[in-house]
Amino acid sequence: MNWVLLSLLLMAGEADSSPVDFDTQIEPLLTRYGCNAGSCHGAAAGRGGFSLSLYGSVPERDYEAIVQQLEGRRVNLSRPDESLLFLKATESIPHGGGPRFDIDGEAASLMLQWIRQGAIRADGQPVPGSESSEKKLASLRIVPERIRLESPGESLRLKALATFADGESRDVTAWSVLAADDSSSLDVTPEGLVTAKRPGRHLLAVRYLDQLLPVEVLLPFPPLQSDSIDSLAPSDRLDNSGVIDREIGLRLRELQLPASPDAAPAEFLRRTSLRLTGRLPTEELIEQFLSMRETVANQNAVDENPLPLEARQKLVDDLLASSAFDNFWTFQFVKLLKVRAQPQSDESARAAFGWLRKQIVNDRPLDEFARELITATGDTRQNGATTFYLAAGDARKQAEFASELFLGVRLRCANCHDHPLDHWTQDDYHGLAAIFAPVRRGASITVGSSGSVVHPRTGGPAVPKLPGDRFLRDGEDGIASFADWVTSRDNAWFDRAIVNRVWKLLMGRGLVEPVDDLRASNAPTHPRLLDELAAEFARGGRKLKPLIRTICLSRTFARSSVPVRRDLQDEQFYSHALTVDLEPEVLVDAISEVTGVASGFPTEASSNGRAVGLIARNVESETLDVLGRCPVDAECSLGGASAEPLPRALLLINGRFLNDQLAAPSGSLSRLLGDKTSNRELITTYYRRALTREPTNRELAFWESQLNVATDERQRRAIAEDFLWALLTCQEFVTCR
Repeated sequence: MNWVLLSLLLMAGEADSSPVDFDTQIEPLLTRYGCNAGSCHGAAAGRGGFSLSLYGSVPERDYEAIVQQLEGRRVNLSRPDESLLFLKATESIPHGGGPRFDIDGEAASLMLQWIRQGAIRADGQPVPGSESSEKKLASLRIVPERIRLESPGESLRLKALATFADGESRDVTAWSVLAADDSSSLDVTPEGLVTAKRPGRHLLAVRYLDQLLPVEVLLPFPPLQSDSIDSLAPSDRLDNSGVIDREIGLRLRELQLPASPDAAPAEFLRRTSLRLTGRLPTEELIEQFLSMRETVANQNAVDENPLPLEARQKLVDDLLASSAFDNFWTFQFVKLLKVRAQPQSDESARAAFGWLRKQIVNDRPLDEFARELITATGDTRQNGATTFYLAAGDARKQAEFASELFLGVRLRCANCHDHPLDHWTQDDYHGLAAIFAPVRRGASITVGSSGSVVHPRTGGPAVPKLPGDRFLRDGEDGIASFADWVTSRDNAWFDRAIVNRVWKLLMGRGLVEPVDDLRASNAPTHPRLLDELAAEFARGGRKLKPLIRTICLSRTFARSSVPVRRDLQDEQFYSHALTVDLEPEVLVDAISEVTGVASGFPTEASSNGRAVGLIARNVESETLDVLGRCPVDAECSLGGASAEPLPRALLLINGRFLNDQLAAPSGSLSRLLGDKTSNRELITTYYRRALTREPTNRELAFWESQLNVATDERQRRAIAEDFLWALLTCQEFVTCR
């Protein structure tokens, strides 16, 4: 150790007599240098016999661990420079975590100053038995709140400014944790110098004590060449088209991203039908829509607009009023609520399915929907709302499920310690679990007079608590209070969670991803849009159909899926419609619709013989599993699906399901071939059924040339099956775009 340097540090510290506060200066120091991170002493079990609360969330416990445990050896008041806390952090003696800060740095000086002053918790409170600090963080502010840079490599310095309850304000940048969401896109120094390395929108999380704020960093994409500037026109006309188009348009202009023009009528029709009903447009609907579009365009003399608003309104309203809409959205809520058939019986699943469909048919306000779920009791075979309590096996799982379902929040991250990336605490997690502790699950759902869960920090029963709000009073009905709180008009979490899920199903991506992870450090791509849509949803009575209608009638929803700038992969800003895989159930049904062969689900498992009509998530189907059906116990976003690429590809290339559909004697292909349908008509018919459009001249010529080589009916059948297989496995068919 450099003893001369240490003596200088000690003398410098003596010159500074201002008291060092443990809660607001030493705790941030430990957080800033990673001492209380989850990978170090902030882990649930600590590290090396030394345990701290994660990110300093429980300062009184940390103070005790540092000052009073280990017989006070971690802090040496008579010889501050021999304190284990100091020696380990500077690696003056061996330390498994390596040096955390330099011996001649500001952090070392501050720590020594605190120990030299008596290692008190707060001014005037000597060791031992210190009480809570009077100095509390009141607010944190970042300046600037939002950063816009103009070119790669350009930098800007931000500051973190803390205001405390006693009125003091302080620059705490040096003691804050600054973390970029993507270090390959954004550089940030401990001093707050931010540099963007590539264009786009990037997030920087700033943490000081228990507050965490996101900072948005924008770097526009390179401008288009002057001869292509007209492609910016679609976003230029968006300001008067409602909150969706206004906010999307503003973001596109900020990033200099040109918007794609309106989708072709066939593309819009197929997209809207799939996303509202989970079904391909029928040939009758195709004729009606195209005819209506032409009539409206001619009447209004807007031939330059391929999608007049009146035509889009009529289509959307007709689909919203259809039984296909009711079936599809019932299916979505079956997934969301994890409806499953119980062992030896599917009666509870059938009751849940019927109850859910009734809510969708009546467009029941979703706060009423939620309240009935939360307060549901009784026979699970008769009261379908009790499915909420069948989705989780115990109080803690119920708390996790409820927070994700109703708030879009992963409260489970606060089980072992306070949430590392948000304001949720262990008290919130275990307090909500305590609310559900009296619930008794079985053939009937009942609520007992008692029940508890153990709080891991105290070792005693957790006190029932509304997350982020208040502890419940003795004797207060916890479930009724939770239902009131969730559905309160003041609870913006509820509205934001619903809007975000519905937006994902309709647009292909949530404004926040994942959709059940709304938190400060995972800011929406369009914050004002999410807030305003949530407020509009609440003002409109929290009904599903008006929200869907608003989104589907925006210009943003109606855009072409072909980007103007093909060199840029915009997957966040909606400059063009996103291309997403069809959900497994929708894909199976779509194949059946085109081939005219039923998918084979028995009536006891499906309300209508279709995959989208399945009454429970655990109906056996190898085909759906390989295609990426959401697992029974997993959280399923509305519209969410995932699959292993290779098994999915092999199933589509040579799987039994598709082969059986193509070869079925009762299928549409057999009928068309038996009716001596011409090759041209055969090709055109299947293009319309599968892709909702006519084949291009090149496509038509290619497939005619293939079919024309057939010398007999057997050969023609084989080539026709190859043609139909190619259609049903092409990207345009297996995706919604």
